[in-house]
Amino acid sequence: MSTKTTDEPPKLMDYEQAKKLARHGNPVVRRELAARDDVRSEFLYYLSEDPSPEVRRAVALNPRTPVHVGPLLARDPDLTVRIALAQKLARLLPDLDPDAKAQLFDLCVQSLETLARDQVVKVRAAVASALADVARAPPGLIRTLARDVEEEVASTVLKICALVSEADLLEIISTDPKSWQLVAIASRASVPVDVAEAIIATGDIPATSKLLDNNGAEITEYSVEQLVERSRETKEFQKALARRRKLAPELALKMCDFVDVSVMRLLRNRLDFDPETLSTVLETMRRRVDWIDSKIEEESPASRARAMLAGGDLTENAVLDALSWNDRVFVLEALALKAQVPPELIDRIFMAGSAKGVVALAWRAGLSMRAAMQLQVKAAGVPPKKVVNAKDGTDYPMSEDEMMQLLEFFGVGS
Repeated sequence: MSTKTTDEPPKLMDYEQAKKLARHGNPVVRRELAARDDVRSEFLYYLSEDPSPEVRRAVALNPRTPVHVGPLLARDPDLTVRIALAQKLARLLPDLDPDAKAQLFDLCVQSLETLARDQVVKVRAAVASALADVARAPPGLIRTLARDVEEEVASTVLKICALVSEADLLEIISTDPKSWQLVAIASRASVPVDVAEAIIATGDIPATSKLLDNNGAEITEYSVEQLVERSRETKEFQKALARRRKLAPELALKMCDFVDVSVMRLLRNRLDFDPETLSTVLETMRRRVDWIDSKIEEESPASRARAMLAGGDLTENAVLDALSWNDRVFVLEALALKAQVPPELIDRIFMAGSAKGVVALAWRAGLSMRAAMQLQVKAAGVPPKKVVNAKDGTDYPMSEDEMMQLLEFFGVGS
């Protein structure tokens, strides 16, 4: 007793009946024929030149349509036909052995290459979307799509296609890339360290933020440290850094100096920090919240600063807490009291953007060099690259005589 196998081809419909339907005056009838799975190849050839785009689209979508029809349909005047063909060929490509079925494979690739050069963005986007996760997609075709000037086309390939090589990615990054290209590359499931470093080197903020939020991106410890410093000014990095896996505890504590409470909450909720780090983050966060909660609406910054000084609460932390909330007026009043300098002179130093002048002012107010660095960036707007850094990590880098001379220059007497 014989059994019908699943590989047995379907019985083809009657030739004369198919011939009659193929010449039918109603395009709906011809479309239904073009979509059948028992229609002979020669009728699909014939219908591929049908005057109705609906019929030709059915031909393009039919799995029985010979690959040899592809080059013709790839130049079809109707957009929907070309898109349908792109989708069908992309599904067919993985089943074509380039060795055993070389001619069919080459014809399929030829048609896809034509579609990948189509003037209509939607057609190229359809090719890109269909091929992005196809393991046997020709590398040359993938490179063409990855370099397409339209985001709708290239973005998907750059994000998910494993066939885009590291060399290709580095070349794209090095040739005046658009931000969307960098963001797409930064979103890949795996971003090699050289590619990640190249993205960071571009200075593109959205792409670098995406990279930091991608735990599949390999970023060197040095770069993470540099980005923490940049995040003092570039707030877009802060939340991504706070979520970054394996963020060094010392960098998290450094961020506590300048991030807001929402970022601190992210740091507090991490499970990979030691108890001491978490305790410091929690204490800083609690202090910041208390600082804003204790603010009396009717009380002026000057009055509040004087009251805190009288109560022994006008500490360095109080100044930094106010700085974290961007309460510049309170910072001016607090420094005026601690340094015994008129607020207008402090404002003059800040407005001048003098990094060394701010350092000298912080020293006179009895603040640490850590606080002086925060004041330079957040109060005086000194760019991170021009910040005067601490000596040996904690010490003031200038002598007392130098700092006194700087203060005298700004009109601050001894």
